[in-house]
Amino acid sequence: MPKNVTHTDRRWLSLALLAILGLTLWRVALLPFSGIDLFVDESQYWLWGRELAFGHYSKPPMIGWVIRATTFLTGAEEGFDIRLALPILHGLTAVLILILAEELVDLPTAAVAAISYATLPAVSLGSILVSTDTPMLFFLAAALVCWVKLRAAPSLGGALLLGACLGLGMMSKYAMAYVFVGLGLVVALVPTWRIALRDGVVALLVAGLVVLPNVLWNLQHDMATLRHTADNAAWQGLQLNWGNALRFLAEQFAVAGPLVFAAILAQILFLRRTWEDEDTRALLLLALPALTVVLVQALISRAYANWAVGSYVAGVVLAAVWLSHRAPRLMIASLVINGLIALALPVAVTQAETLRRPDGVLLLKRHLGQEAISRRALDAARELGLDVIVAHDRGLLADLFYRTRDGGPSIYSLPLRNPVPHHYALLYPIPPGLDRPMLYLTFSGQARACDDPAVEQREVLGWTAGPGTAEGQRLSLLQVPPGCWN
Repeated sequence: MPKNVTHTDRRWLSLALLAILGLTLWRVALLPFSGIDLFVDESQYWLWGRELAFGHYSKPPMIGWVIRATTFLTGAEEGFDIRLALPILHGLTAVLILILAEELVDLPTAAVAAISYATLPAVSLGSILVSTDTPMLFFLAAALVCWVKLRAAPSLGGALLLGACLGLGMMSKYAMAYVFVGLGLVVALVPTWRIALRDGVVALLVAGLVVLPNVLWNLQHDMATLRHTADNAAWQGLQLNWGNALRFLAEQFAVAGPLVFAAILAQILFLRRTWEDEDTRALLLLALPALTVVLVQALISRAYANWAVGSYVAGVVLAAVWLSHRAPRLMIASLVINGLIALALPVAVTQAETLRRPDGVLLLKRHLGQEAISRRALDAARELGLDVIVAHDRGLLADLFYRTRDGGPSIYSLPLRNPVPHHYALLYPIPPGLDRPMLYLTFSGQARACDDPAVEQREVLGWTAGPGTAEGQRLSLLQVPPGCWN
């Protein structure tokens, strides 16, 4: 039966939609004034957008497709164009969470869940910096909406859409696999969340078909993406590191906001009460797999704070239920704290070159200074009349490829192998038989230019990097002859 929508419900619905729209417009409006360079990952994702392949060295291809779509629509490839889809996708994801939560709880709680998602610190950061999490979270939320609709009304069309969302989520980031684990637990432990067998089978088949091109790409490229994912895990036997695990948990208070994550922990700690309601139980089962697996990963090796971000699609609804029904004052405090962070971060990024820690180090140094390095190398190549630049460092290569997007020297990676260390070495090594003099850009002392130490090489430029990502490090630009690398 349709729910009765009261005047209060309408007010909460309007508040949620206005908050999401206003915050999205705020983020988009400030993007052109960003004071940060493209980070190494962002430049790499831009290149993926130009390649339009079904796979890449370190991640599935969706983020590149998204960037290609926005740069095609805007007709430019500046930082604004590359990042434009981020706040829009997060805004749409918040709307999907509103729809999801409205199916499970009352509209006021659904509104709190949607606003909580839109203002998560991780989402605020993901609306500024390109991340594979952004499209994954969108497709994850869309898949859960499809699922809750299908449990009430079986539909072949709905099953096809569910499968497409699951597959496209996997094509965004392999962490989408946690959703399959969560849904499996839900089917086993929450009877009211089971969908028709036909719909489940159709969805799995469609998801498999969507992911198949990426599987084939990996098979053609020595399983590069899967190898990189395994390397990231960095398992070296059973070594329990409680400090890493505690650090990961502490970081979740920053990822989700202190009160949102505290509310999720409260739902876990008061498990008996949480378990009584089947919808809340299902949300818990959907949120737990990523958090649990990544916590174990942190315990035995290492884990980055964002590796469990997929937990927060169901997690914000879980938190909203707790905060709205049991701690309304904390609910307001949570929305205010995260909301202020969400409004402040886009402004802070416009002042990236002036924001410093108490010790004088630039707060956003990882995102500054890379363009200056590339420009210096490219200017030297132009003055010397040389049209090939080689590097082995991924960060240097990423920015050089981006800075030469409209023409300039050809950029190549050293032909590195066993194992191939990055995307550029995989697809853009120095071509065999290249018979022109080259410039080799490197951080001093990292790698010798030529295989043969007897080959003559000349440093044409050496300098110490200024403020930013490589501040204080010395760079060398070496002129090397053809055949330097066998």
